[in-house]
Amino acid sequence: MKLLDRYLLRKYLVLFLYSMIAFLAIFVIIDLVENMDKFIDAGLNRHQVLLYYLLNVPFFISIALPMSMLIATIFSIGTLAKNNELAALKSTGVSLYRIATPILLLALLVSVGSFFFEDQVKIQTDRKLENYKEQFINKRPPKRKLHRKDIFIQDSPERNLIIEEFNGETMEGQYASIQYLDSDRLTRRIDANHIYWNKSRQSWFIQNYVIRRFPSPQSEIVVAKDSGSMQVDLNITPEDILKEAIDPAQMNYHELTGFIDKLHRLGISPRKWQVNLHFKIAFAFTNFVVVLFGLPLVANQTQGGIAFGAGMSIFIIFTYYAFIKVGQVMGFNGLLPPFLSVWLGNIIFIASGTILLIRTPK
Repeated sequence: MKLLDRYLLRKYLVLFLYSMIAFLAIFVIIDLVENMDKFIDAGLNRHQVLLYYLLNVPFFISIALPMSMLIATIFSIGTLAKNNELAALKSTGVSLYRIATPILLLALLVSVGSFFFEDQVKIQTDRKLENYKEQFINKRPPKRKLHRKDIFIQDSPERNLIIEEFNGETMEGQYASIQYLDSDRLTRRIDANHIYWNKSRQSWFIQNYVIRRFPSPQSEIVVAKDSGSMQVDLNITPEDILKEAIDPAQMNYHELTGFIDKLHRLGISPRKWQVNLHFKIAFAFTNFVVVLFGLPLVANQTQGGIAFGAGMSIFIIFTYYAFIKVGQVMGFNGLLPPFLSVWLGNIIFIASGTILLIRTPK
């Protein structure tokens, strides 16, 4: 790495680190003021409060990261321009492109790292934070993983399984109903007092059951009624029933991909979650976009230097946020394909930032 690159990156990273620390401190103080009464009412001790904020750190980092990148860009390049270091570098034949290269490469690496940080760290701590709030603040007992109630599973596009209560230790359930549908109309239903999993045969059995058929919405025919057992074909296992339900909005990239594939198999439109899946990658490039816009704006002293660059960069970043949110809504409503709906903002802003950098005096 050349001396110039080391100088620029050292200056940039120091400002970035100070900005991150400042933002994290501000977020913690604001959150503490807002939640102090909840902590007192819940009777939390110092260690529990500390754990709460440790679990919140990844969330705070994800918010502070783009803003810290923007501030570091404004002040690192802005001070170079203000102290005439930028002009001195240009006079020796070093173009603005060469000066911008290490910072833009760093921004690109941060964007890639931001995706993995959100996907592997933030999502996991968000789930732990939710459980923490339930246990220590809302004073609700933790969910029992081997005992579930009120289960509803769409086993296939034409079949639903409803179980009132299921015990994962005995692999038995109480009050089960299997619904068969045709074009969203109920055509057949099996109600059973007992459902259980036979390990040796790897299949489900019901006991004390009634089978009904519905030739029309107004008519019902009892086909069979028996207190004995009967094998039923289902596409799920006890592990599927006991699997902890995760809100798709809190799934990582791999989990959400699997969830979308499952919706495809069930014949359900996954458009909303396809948009969210592409959004995970597209939004990570916010860090690159703010640097690409902030750098030429603050480097152009003829347009007002640091003050102008800071004002315009902040305006542009909020415009960018609004733009990608609008694109996301358009994707949800089917007005744009899922990929294009979240990437259109990146394409436009990266192209605009590149043009702005090209038009800035070198």
